[in-house]
Amino acid sequence: MPRPLRRLLVAAILFPPLCAQGAPEPAPELKRLEPLLGNWAGSGGADFGEALQWKARSSYRWVHDGHFLQEDTEIVFDGGMAPMVFRSYLGWDRDLGRYVNVVVHNGGLAKVHEFQLLADGTMLQTMLQSQQGQPYAERVRTTVRGESMALTIDLLLAEGASRTALEGTLTRSDQEYEVDWQCKAFDGAMPAPELQQLQRSAGVYEVRGAMVMAPGMPEVAITGTDTFQRVFGDTILHGVTVGTAEGMPGEYRGDVFWSFDAARKCLHGVYVSNFGEMMAMDAHWVADQLVSVSAGKVQGQVLAQRMVLSFGPDGKATAAENHTLAATGDAFRSFHATYKAK
Repeated sequence: MPRPLRRLLVAAILFPPLCAQGAPEPAPELKRLEPLLGNWAGSGGADFGEALQWKARSSYRWVHDGHFLQEDTEIVFDGGMAPMVFRSYLGWDRDLGRYVNVVVHNGGLAKVHEFQLLADGTMLQTMLQSQQGQPYAERVRTTVRGESMALTIDLLLAEGASRTALEGTLTRSDQEYEVDWQCKAFDGAMPAPELQQLQRSAGVYEVRGAMVMAPGMPEVAITGTDTFQRVFGDTILHGVTVGTAEGMPGEYRGDVFWSFDAARKCLHGVYVSNFGEMMAMDAHWVADQLVSVSAGKVQGQVLAQRMVLSFGPDGKATAAENHTLAATGDAFRSFHATYKAK
């Protein structure tokens, strides 16, 4: 199966296809991330309008068959506010030749950010952000030197000079940390009505359907299980897909995270899988159906897709249908499935 067609079906609550040749090997570029592996703990200072002290713990481990370096981090500030909790997937985007960070945190954020590795190994991320309608730029520098990790976050606000918002040092630790999905939302974040509507679909589903690899080709039957749960104080909906396709080897596994993008006023999802895939997609409610769209260039080919997801009166997912436009070809139905809540 051509890789572009494997990426057609990763929006919303669905079962993505398998590759007939099996999953690809992890990209060799990922070896440069190995200094981050392991457990870390440390502390430092922060300035969010007032001076604060913080303590942090992190664990980095390979997941999804080695295609992503998963980061779980908790930062606890003094003053009694809820901890800031992150789940990140650091990977290599083969299509665009870049490092990416697929990040989710308990402030209701789910995004894909590009990052660079500098000559000295420093991981540099520069991101355009928005909070409470105010735009700003954020620069994050992470540098590992043996048993020590230096972390600095600088902010450039709409006016004035840049300032350091967070700075500190972590050292290697024996204590492993894993994200607490049931932690409170950070800084009073609340789920938007659009996300609340989607969260009604939380639960475990038996998925049965079919995919078409290319126009005119026969359908391939698929079966799997999708599990969706509300996490991070209901500010994120997290889905896990596990399944197989008829006549194809191996098991497919993927994680999707849905949030609400207040700046663009739409649902926004990010996705990773054990095939090294990563994807970001937007979705809008049209009456009681969710329409998810994505577009881009994959292996040099222009590709666009639309997924329509249907729900029952109880909010549970019932069916999905995906149509694809590849290069100059006509649109075709590349996926359809039914969902039965267990």
